[in-house]
Amino acid sequence: EEPVYLWTGLVDITNFFAIYQRQGTPPADRKPRVLDFGCGSGRIARYLNMHEAVEAFGVDANPLLVEWCQLNLDRVVTLLQAGRQRLPFGDGMFDFIYATSLFTGVAHNRMQQWFDEITRVLAPGGLLLAVTYGPFALNAIRTSAAHRATFRLTAARATELIEALPTEGRIHLPSEQSDTGDGFTFIHPDYPAANWNPEAFEVLQHISGGLRAWQDIVVLQRRIPEEAVE
Repeated sequence: EEPVYLWTGLVDITNFFAIYQRQGTPPADRKPRVLDFGCGSGRIARYLNMHEAVEAFGVDANPLLVEWCQLNLDRVVTLLQAGRQRLPFGDGMFDFIYATSLFTGVAHNRMQQWFDEITRVLAPGGLLLAVTYGPFALNAIRTSAAHRATFRLTAARATELIEALPTEGRIHLPSEQSDTGDGFTFIHPDYPAANWNPEAFEVLQHISGGLRAWQDIVVLQRRIPEEAVE
């Protein structure tokens, strides 16, 4: 429903910027550059459009949604990113990137590709917020008939996934399990630090159920090269 859609966007952007204010390091000589990775129809980006203290950008693979954002969000530079192309941005361009859907469904090889690209476009010291499904969401699915219907899981299967996740680290349910194309990916809280480009990123925080008491938020910081520190 539209009111819920708009409300969740406002709640999420407020949450994201509160995290950035606590853990990010805004540049001293210009406005922070912020990227909504997978902006869709602007659920969150429409509020980013009102945020005059930042330079706002969005990227999505759906040309119709990109066109809507371009026509309606005049302060957000929205660009199309299709297939396996590189992100249409320069190296180290962004200070803050958030992704609400990238890590919830893509297969492992594509996730690694996107991490390489995010590493390229995120400035050293920059912050990445990655929204994931984890044990918190699986418990909600296990106990909620509505969630089980959405994910096409039984309570017993959800319990199996909860028990397997600490060992597996990451469990991907393929596309036939969902209506979203890529399927669903569940990630254990310990997985990102060891597997998400640890040479390039430090996990600062894992907030279980941090997105509206539903999905997890992983807060990562792009490492500053040693030569830059010296």
